[in-house]
Order: sequence, then structure tokens, then C-alpha cells
Amino acid sequence: MNEIGKKIKQLRRDADLTQEQLGDLLGVAYQTVSKWETGISSPDLSMIAPITRFFKISADELFGLSEGADDARQRELREKWQSTYESGDIIDRYEISKQAVAEFPGNYEYLDWLADAEASYAIHHCKRNSEDQRSHFERAIHHYQTIIENCSDEVWKNDALYGIVMTLPEVGRREEAVQYAKMHPKSDKLLKWCLSGEEKERHLQKLIMQEMNDIVSDLEFGRFNLSSI
Repeated sequence: MNEIGKKIKQLRRDADLTQEQLGDLLGVAYQTVSKWETGISSPDLSMIAPITRFFKISADELFGLSEGADDARQRELREKWQSTYESGDIIDRYEISKQAVAEFPGNYEYLDWLADAEASYAIHHCKRNSEDQRSHFERAIHHYQTIIENCSDEVWKNDALYGIVMTLPEVGRREEAVQYAKMHPKSDKLLKWCLSGEEKERHLQKLIMQEMNDIVSDLEFGRFNLSSI
């Protein structure tokens, strides 16, 4: 039974009406009401206004879209998603991420879940260099790009930058990965994953020198005590 069918059944019973009586009042056959309530079919769009007017409720209430219900559903999705990291079930994580995006379109956190899940699925459940694997990688890249171009939240934007830098080289788009890496606050850390050849060697040497300079500086100014080791 679908949610709208459950709601109509509850409202009808609360109003002490039979299916036939409700059908008469709404101008539809009682079989139509029965199909709504059992989930065989849903009311046409033209019936939404008459139903909400009759029961004196909003369309959000009819569709079960209250703020409290949304919050509870999001908590449920988050708990399920987090549990996949304990179980290691990448397929389940992928399905939960798709469900979250479908139910809450425009939520960039959920889109980031899905992008990560697409990339993980490609790595762990697709044949290497197959069309299927490339398709999952490309979808992940598309989701990351959507977040980068539209999201104002720096947390999810930076996470998407990290994800796209790690994914683009998988489909031979290394130069694009370099450009995205340079957009990240920790660009030096990311560049080592997308550079190649001598350029990568020079960059790694630069990172090593930076680490060594930091250690020397900490020792010099007493921020690091070897005797404590």
C-alpha cells in the first residue's frame, strides 16, 4: 500500500465513511477509492485538490511531506548509509545513496554520497576497463561536477573536488584532474594523485621538502620534543 493510499484510508475512517460514501462525495466509483487505499493506483492530479478540500488538509499532509516526517526519514537514511561502512556493503551503500537523492533532490550531501558510491561500485564491482566501469566513473564525475558548480557549502564542494580528482584519472582525464586539484584548499596534497612522470617526481620532492622544513621548524622552536617519544 502506498503512503497516499494509507492516508486516504485513515482520513476516511476518521470521518466514519465507507468507501462507497467517500466515492459518492468525491464523484468517483467506490472501486476507485478501494484501488487508492490498496495501492493499486493513485489519485489523478485532478483529484488532489478535491480530496484535500474535503478533508481540510494540505497537499503536503496528504502526501506525508511534513517537516517532522522528512527529518525522521533523513535520520533513517543516514543511519542506513553509515551502517554500510561498518558492514563494507558497497552495493547497499549505492542503493541507499540513489534512494536519498531520489527522495530529496537538490540535497548536495546526498549527491556527494551517490558520487562516492558510483566510484566505489566501479572499483569494487566492475570488470577493470569495462564499459560498465567507465559508465559508473563518468556518472560519479558528473555528480561531482554538479556539486562543484552549484553548491555553496564549502564542505561538500571540497569533498566533491577531492572525489573528482581521484576519479578523473580512472577515465584518462588526468589534465582535468590537475585543474580541479588546484581549486582545492589543499591542492598540493591532491596534485600527487593526478600528476605523472617527472612532474609527479618533482611535486613529491617538493612535498618532502615542505614536511622536512616543518619538522625542523618545530624542533627549532620547541613545538616538538624528541625526548617525549
